[in-house]
Amino acid sequence: MFKPRPYAGADDLQKLITFNAMAYGDGGATGYLHVGDIPHRIYNVLRHYNPADLVHLYEDETGNLLAWSIIMPRYPAFDVQIHPNLHGSAIEEDMLIWAINLAQEKASYEKQLLGRELITDVYPAGTIRAELLLKLGFHPTKEPFMVHARRLLNQPIPNAILPEGFIIRSAQTIHEAGQLADVHAGAFGSSWTPESYAKVMQSPGYHVEHEMVVVAPDGRFVAFCIYWLDEVNQIALFEPVGTHRDFQRMGLGRALMHKTMRRMQNAGMQFAEINYELDNDSANRLYQVIGFEPLYSIYSYNKPLE
Repeated sequence: MFKPRPYAGADDLQKLITFNAMAYGDGGATGYLHVGDIPHRIYNVLRHYNPADLVHLYEDETGNLLAWSIIMPRYPAFDVQIHPNLHGSAIEEDMLIWAINLAQEKASYEKQLLGRELITDVYPAGTIRAELLLKLGFHPTKEPFMVHARRLLNQPIPNAILPEGFIIRSAQTIHEAGQLADVHAGAFGSSWTPESYAKVMQSPGYHVEHEMVVVAPDGRFVAFCIYWLDEVNQIALFEPVGTHRDFQRMGLGRALMHKTMRRMQNAGMQFAEINYELDNDSANRLYQVIGFEPLYSIYSYNKPLE
């Protein structure tokens, strides 16, 4: 019987990271998540849930990972990551059907999702996945909704220029969880609390020195980014990047990303990558000024929730 098993913590996270690093060589164009997006989704996006309920691994009899899935009920969305040798196989179709059913079940508990559609992403090289989703009753959006952009790190990186009295540094300890929660909430209007951010800081895969902050003269954190390193493919990822709404249009995000790209460079990375929504004009302008170039667009495939 086809039955993926629940995610079991740090050892499984490393298994997922190793799997995706092996498959990510094309920069994710076939639909693989960057290794940094995995802990970000499990412990940040799903912070209100038990990961074992929403992340599942499918292995062969010797424990080799063949596929895994993640459900994100609040969107509602799901993703299935399949071994490159199994695209178009019965295993991919079975895994998709299994994930769709679980996503439908989990979404049924989210009352605000009534009348919404179930979402999954399809990438430009993911033609086999697109065909399977069409077969399973999904339909594509007419326009892409997300851009995946890349910047070479061997190109000159300007010095970080900040207003007087502002500084850039890494976050330091869990005692700064409250300040980090405030700047994350202030940038995105989200519901972070010191307790919820402390939980993220203690999760597998999070490295406090990879969370960069801009500190105002009064000590407030006013902008932040987290960067993730794929040492196999030498590709770094920004996820997420934000500036508190009271401190936007001051050049803080640009300075922060310049400083962080130097760190990526020093860590041996060849490329920096970032995802942003196509209709986000401010993000478009910022990342173009910094030197990011669109690598590909990501489409959404949708199906009405049952």
